[in-house]
Amino acid sequence: MINGRIEPFGSLSRLKQQVNGDSRDDHRAIMDGCLQLYAQCKESREKRDMGFEMSRWDGALLRYGVLFEEKIMDLSVNIPLFEALDRCWEILAECFEPEEIGLRRSIIEAHWPKELVTD
Repeated sequence: MINGRIEPFGSLSRLKQQVNGDSRDDHRAIMDGCLQLYAQCKESREKRDMGFEMSRWDGALLRYGVLFEEKIMDLSVNIPLFEALDRCWEILAECFEPEEIGLRRSIIEAHWPKELVTD
């Protein structure tokens, strides 16, 4: 735990081993994808803090990091698993285009929030 938040690179790695058939088909993919993007967010934060030029992608990652911390990692967040998975999709859709998140197309097509689909 760091600053009232789950520390995903230690805590969640143990939970990953528990993901099995009792969850949704997107569970492992969304968990892995969100953690990869969060790791990239941390790199963008370091870049920003050292005064490097920021790209549009860095900006999207920084926004994602804030939302992910507030809506998923904060210890005050106490929601059921499937709601958390849906919330992760909503955060991704708010910050990125579907092709930017690095998940399989079939998973994206099945779970990307429909009201946020762009053509």
